Amino acid sequence: MTEDRRATALTDNVFPRWRMALIAVLALTAMSISAYLLTRTWTGAAIAGCGAGSSCNVVLASRWSSWLTIPASLLGVISYVALLAALASARFACGATLRSAAWTGLIALAVAIAGAALWFIALQAIVLRQYCGYCMTAHVLGLLAATVVVSAAPVRWRRRSKGAQRGVAVDRRVAGAAVTAGFAAVAALILGQVLYEPPATVVMLGTGEVLDTGPSADRRISLARGKIYLSPHGLPMLGSPDAEHIIAVVYDYTCSHCRITHEYLAEARKRYGDQLGILAVCVPYEMECNEQLTETEPQHRGACAYAKLSLAVWRAAPELFERFDAWMFGPSRPVPLEQAKQYAQSIVGAAALERAMADPWIDEQIHKNLGFQAMLGKTTAPLIIMAEGAIEGMPPSAEALFKVFEQHLGLKPIEPQ
Repeated sequence: MTEDRRATALTDNVFPRWRMALIAVLALTAMSISAYLLTRTWTGAAIAGCGAGSSCNVVLASRWSSWLTIPASLLGVISYVALLAALASARFACGATLRSAAWTGLIALAVAIAGAALWFIALQAIVLRQYCGYCMTAHVLGLLAATVVVSAAPVRWRRRSKGAQRGVAVDRRVAGAAVTAGFAAVAALILGQVLYEPPATVVMLGTGEVLDTGPSADRRISLARGKIYLSPHGLPMLGSPDAEHIIAVVYDYTCSHCRITHEYLAEARKRYGDQLGILAVCVPYEMECNEQLTETEPQHRGACAYAKLSLAVWRAAPELFERFDAWMFGPSRPVPLEQAKQYAQSIVGAAALERAMADPWIDEQIHKNLGFQAMLGKTTAPLIIMAEGAIEGMPPSAEALFKVFEQHLGLKPIEPQ
């Protein structure tokens, strides 16, 4: 029997074909999911079942969806391609030595894939508290593939072991080094994501004029280079409609990333004072009042009622809108609707609120807000729209947002920082 045929026979005992097939199917499926997400990220195309305001959208738009400047999905594709290549070598390479070396690589890759999967699952469960079905499926498949690899690994724990007698084995010290290498890869992933903060990216959405007629009761401004024209004095505002720089923020009171972004914007207003005014463009992610949606995510139930309530407060008492808005975004989660109604009544009066809630202007304004978003061709929330471009999704941090404002708007802190 030739050396290659002998090695093949020995490998059949250590690594049955059914086990190889199982690992291959798991890895191929996980790789296909990662490749799908990667191509959609690169092309900007919509992801099926991952629409506006969805948990999937929140996860994929977060800072944790990349490592340094590399999409996490690309790392997944590379990892699974390497795993499949090592798997094929462990099964078909000529000679026991090469197959043992392939097993060493498989062990390191399995540890790295399992560790990365656990890290990303923990991020979704603990940090984001939102789940991406595609991501979770790929992570679970990766964990299963890694478990099968480790359970099948022919590690030579003793001088005389079953694997050693069959000729295909990995010395325990080499296996330990492979495990260490896998953990080192996971550590690099975690440190890279924790220590590196990606900048807030400004996307250009139009090529038209930048218009601002200046402070006055009939002031007109353009946003996103002529994509949108607005009159600040006729819309809900945070700050003065006569501020030197006016931006707009598209948000939803049931959106967790909008809640964090609201904190960043509040810090920005303290930093820049009266230089900055913010148009509040509430776009509820609920089918009841948002015809652009085909389904309502559980976390967005009640979004229409919250939006109408906030607009009613502005309609009844514009000077109290900012107070109500801050109260709504104060807790880490949306307050019960009845509690929000009671608070609104306490500050504007029950009768005034009831009259405002019956005003058809509210539904008309929600429709207009949806139209603003449609004109920009974006479904992301939050969306910070400036004179020349926009920031999609939640900024990585308040500091990242400050850098954009100071670079693109020319804002300056009102006191030394």
